Amino acid sequence: YKPNDKERDIYVCEKRADGTWSPPIHTGRILNSPGDEYSPFLSADNRTLYFASNGRPGYGDVDIFMSRRLSDGWKLWSEPVNLGLGINTVGFDAYYTIPASGEYGYMVSNINSHGLTDIIRFRLPEEVKPDPVILVGGKVLNAKTQRPLEAVIRFDDLNSGREVGEARSDPRSGDYRIVLTSGKNYGYHAAAPGYLSVSENLELRDIAEYGEMRKDLLLVPIEVGESIQLKNVFFAQSKSVLLPESYPELDRLVRIMKDNMTVEIQLEGHTDGRGDPKANLELSEQRVNAVKEYLVSKGIAEHRIVGKGFGGSRPKFANDTEEHRRLNRRVEFKITKK
Repeated sequence: YKPNDKERDIYVCEKRADGTWSPPIHTGRILNSPGDEYSPFLSADNRTLYFASNGRPGYGDVDIFMSRRLSDGWKLWSEPVNLGLGINTVGFDAYYTIPASGEYGYMVSNINSHGLTDIIRFRLPEEVKPDPVILVGGKVLNAKTQRPLEAVIRFDDLNSGREVGEARSDPRSGDYRIVLTSGKNYGYHAAAPGYLSVSENLELRDIAEYGEMRKDLLLVPIEVGESIQLKNVFFAQSKSVLLPESYPELDRLVRIMKDNMTVEIQLEGHTDGRGDPKANLELSEQRVNAVKEYLVSKGIAEHRIVGKGFGGSRPKFANDTEEHRRLNRRVEFKITKK
């Protein structure tokens, strides 16, 4: 962006909630030099920026630099680092891009080219690679007919409760794809009109390298008797206290019930099979009541929600491993009226 015929600087426009774009936001003095900055490329991790500059010490006319965003805003950056001789040359090097895998970079250079400039591919040194990401993709299908569905899939950072990404499946194939950065615990939620939403959580805290993950999502038509698990609802250990990580999931259930004003549900609480059956039954009932109270506090009429605890009497798996016991501890809701 070159305002008022001055040197080129890097700006960013943010997409607003209504789909419009903000005016250009200058990215600050750390990133921009007295010379020209251009051909910026923000990698899939949403924080590692590669750009060309002729206003910094380098090896040729224009070199490629790397800087990392240090906050959620766009003005605090690490000091730009020259990618070095071996990537940069004594000539013109710019228009750098990198795929989600982060293994190779691509750029334009005029050194030893067959024409004015050529496209060059090179392996990235570890110190200038972006943070590892996971490419999540799959199909969204009607659970009964197995036909493709157009759905919106939203991804949340469960620690902050913030939405971090959105994908839309192709109505012809059901395919969707999204890139998620490592080091976080995500919840994702797929929704389509007339269908029960599907939610899962993805633990990506310990991911150290690029990977791809397939998640096919089956959406159940809204019909009486159909039930679905609230998979991102968490409680304090052995208590009925909702943890804040549960709010994005429950807020989506609130939206579903507000979008479908005639729907009534039964909340069902389950524990694993360890301990005293009577205590487990009481705990499951208390947890269901905690969820019901949250929904009512968000404007859902109390008569639309019935709660019932089952303790450990309806396990989905044998209580033989910690993973199976974790899966048996759950809250579900069943449609009783649509």
